[in-house]
Amino acid sequence: MDTFSLQPSQLVCLELSHGNHQTMLYAEVIQLVVERAICWARPLVMLHVPGTAIAPGVDWMDVLKDADWIDLRDSPDLLLPISLFRAAFDTEVLPIITQLHATKPPEERDRHVHQQVRSFVQELCIAHPDAFGE
Repeated sequence: MDTFSLQPSQLVCLELSHGNHQTMLYAEVIQLVVERAICWARPLVMLHVPGTAIAPGVDWMDVLKDADWIDLRDSPDLLLPISLFRAAFDTEVLPIITQLHATKPPEERDRHVHQQVRSFVQELCIAHPDAFGE
């Protein structure tokens, strides 16, 4: 997919594969700075999913049963290279958004959540150094 086809208000995903699980951070695109190839995104939720890969056509309700959720609706926005984002598929986003909106957002900022996001971004930078080069 051409990452420059992302649009404001679109839901996107950042993914990291670890040895025994995958981490996916879902966010809403706020703005694209095409000249600098940067995406300003507002995090919604981070999922830690057991297993090394999610097969195409998987039932997302099954994936969500086993996933650890972190509500990021009160997290700081992200400014990251557009190339790291992919458009989120309706089949994966609808169950996530449904469950997310069924829960009450955090009342105050949680330091642990901020550490999780910071750690995820650091791992993303290490995994994709070419995305941050000139």
